[in-house]
Amino acid sequence: MLRSLVFGLAKRLLGLLEDPKDLYEIEIFVRELQNAILSDTMASFNADEVKKALFNQIREEGGDPSSMRIVMYDGKYRAPKLDTWEKLTKIDFTKWLSYVKEYFDCDDFAFTFKCHMSEVFLINGVAVASGEYRDIMGHVGGHAWNLLLVNEGGKPAFYTYDPQIGRIVRGVYGVKYTTSDYYPNTIIL
Repeated sequence: MLRSLVFGLAKRLLGLLEDPKDLYEIEIFVRELQNAILSDTMASFNADEVKKALFNQIREEGGDPSSMRIVMYDGKYRAPKLDTWEKLTKIDFTKWLSYVKEYFDCDDFAFTFKCHMSEVFLINGVAVASGEYRDIMGHVGGHAWNLLLVNEGGKPAFYTYDPQIGRIVRGVYGVKYTTSDYYPNTIIL
């Protein structure tokens, strides 16, 4: 059922609207999709709880949050459980978009994913992280990705998600992600 809901939404959003009343149907459809995915899985944490959890997690992973630029815009953040994040990342179409060097690359993927989660599912617990990656061949470079705020037994925790790859890994700092380790220096939540 969920799969047919998602494909129905994609078809309508791709400009196949036949008349203005379809907009109302899309709104109802999106609400049904939100309810189907998010029922009983959402927690809300205030900004102080989220910031404390983020700073503690960075320290536990060997990082120094005082050396990073961390920007938080909201007073409260919504956080699904991990299994809900896994469902959401499977149906999100950001990972299917085409990479275009300098015009639609890692930062664009990260901001697009953040926006999709907010606009469609009303989840603002997605951060855009940027910093460096260090790969197994010794290369170091700049990169951008997402951090997911997860409801872990009623407590906030962060997981790394790179929307270009589509894999969720627990952690924020020095996360081993496929063939690279990720080290953020800026986090926008």
